[in-house]
Amino acid sequence: MTGTSGRQRANAACLAQYEMVRPPDDLLTQFGRQVATFFRAIKANDYESRTLAALRDALLPKLLSGEIRSAFTASGDLRTRISAFRTDRLGKILANEAPVSLPATPKIVLHLVPLSILDPGAQSDLQPLNQDPNLAAPIQDRNTCGQLVATSIPF
Repeated sequence: MTGTSGRQRANAACLAQYEMVRPPDDLLTQFGRQVATFFRAIKANDYESRTLAALRDALLPKLLSGEIRSAFTASGDLRTRISAFRTDRLGKILANEAPVSLPATPKIVLHLVPLSILDPGAQSDLQPLNQDPNLAAPIQDRNTCGQLVATSIPF
């Protein structure tokens, strides 16, 4: 035996002196096919284990800090606030309380609202609006006289 790394190795010259039985080639091929299946399963299991460990390492701190729970509970609350906002806005349009006067024809309403506005903790800097009120003007067109009129699409 040789080796200094703590693992002993058999000397190749000594092993060469022993007679060994070698199975026929077709039996070796059949055995190779059988064990290849096992090695593929071992490799797939190892990959899955590493993936799950990485997910655990990424998610566990978030779970312990409550970050994941708050994301799930906020999503239901956010859905409720968005629905309430939509209902309120549509009610104002139907009651003709929109920022601009809209004709009494069918309308398509598209609400473009940044989600951050629905977060009670979010803050927005409104100082630019004080300097230029046109930044918050409704989407509209100018008619031939230069007056601002709401854009509508007749059906």
